[in-house]
Amino acid sequence: MRLIFDGLRNDAKATVSRVDDEHGNTLAAYKAMGSPRYPTEDQIRRLNTTTALPMPTRRQLEGNRLDLTLEPNALVIVEIEGGL
Repeated sequence: MRLIFDGLRNDAKATVSRVDDEHGNTLAAYKAMGSPRYPTEDQIRRLNTTTALPMPTRRQLEGNRLDLTLEPNALVIVEIEGGL
């Protein structure tokens, strides 16, 4: 996906947060532990640890654009710093 922005300085940066199959996916972790109907406290703790969102990534924009590769059903939040 290519996002194109107007009105940005040349040094504009983007902060990208995402949830997808590899970032913060609670369902995948739940299935990996056998989909317990009533997870134990330890299982819940492991789910929370395993699915904690990673730190957002910071990227320099290339001119006025930002290219992202997204998995199906991904949710991405893009914050731009460097408006005019």
